[in-house]
Amino acid sequence: MLPTFPEFKKLEFSDKAAIQAFTDKYPLHVDFNFMGLWAFDVSDKRQVSVLSGNLVIKTTDYITGLPFFSYLGDRDVSRTVDTLLATAEKEGIEPRLRLIAEDSLVDIDRSKFNVVEDRDNFDYIWDNKKFLTYEEKELRSHYKLKKRFVEDHGQYISARFLDLGDPLDIQKIKDLNEIWLKNKIAMNKGSLIDQTEEIALDRALGVGKNYSAILAIGLFHKENLIGYTIYDSVKGDYVVGLFGKADTGHRGVYSYLFGESARLLLEIGKKYVNMEQDLGLEHLRQYKKSFAPVGYTKKYIVTRK
Repeated sequence: MLPTFPEFKKLEFSDKAAIQAFTDKYPLHVDFNFMGLWAFDVSDKRQVSVLSGNLVIKTTDYITGLPFFSYLGDRDVSRTVDTLLATAEKEGIEPRLRLIAEDSLVDIDRSKFNVVEDRDNFDYIWDNKKFLTYEEKELRSHYKLKKRFVEDHGQYISARFLDLGDPLDIQKIKDLNEIWLKNKIAMNKGSLIDQTEEIALDRALGVGKNYSAILAIGLFHKENLIGYTIYDSVKGDYVVGLFGKADTGHRGVYSYLFGESARLLLEIGKKYVNMEQDLGLEHLRQYKKSFAPVGYTKKYIVTRK
């Protein structure tokens, strides 16, 4: 059971059902997706509460590590916002509510509060059907990369769903992730975000067998795993993209990996992927845009006027 504001509790895996009882009431809001909330809580500081029937989280910025408040819900919104901003000021936290969904701004008093789009945290929506062929003009670069990959590897390539209850499949993912991280460090491209993702991956893999919604797809060259994607299968025809890594020693591997992942996801009725935000990182923005998103999930920052 989640506590009533102003009380908070540390987010734990056992809170899954309670969190999902809130999130299931609303359209997909990836920042409140339980697996994302829990797996990426790498510093073990994320806290949850309930205020006026809305789910509240106290969390930290993915890049700066600074704390902030967010909420999900449409009940007594102005009072909820006013209370959270006052609490932030009292605790010495910058009085800005972040990652606020459009459906959580219903009836907010805009004479009292500023509501501003937060482009750095818009989620990218990918259409899996587009990735089967990469035929559209905007996807030509991926078409060429996929073609090159097939020319290089041809009949030695296969893709399948991985079993996160199988220690062998889990170890293959971890081994590949280590290769991926070493490659980035060797190219002087390693970052704190990469280290955060590595810890988050370990957390997700550790509970994978107890979380049936996680879907993992592996791309193999002969018997060697050279790429993987991991998704959270949420309600409807969406999945949330949690992790995706590949051995870039195989040119075109990511284009082929996402194409095969799309094929397998479509086979189980998943038409769209929410590939989360780019955090304002230019290289990540350009890469996610290169897959011709069909839309974005907007998020907002709320402050006092």
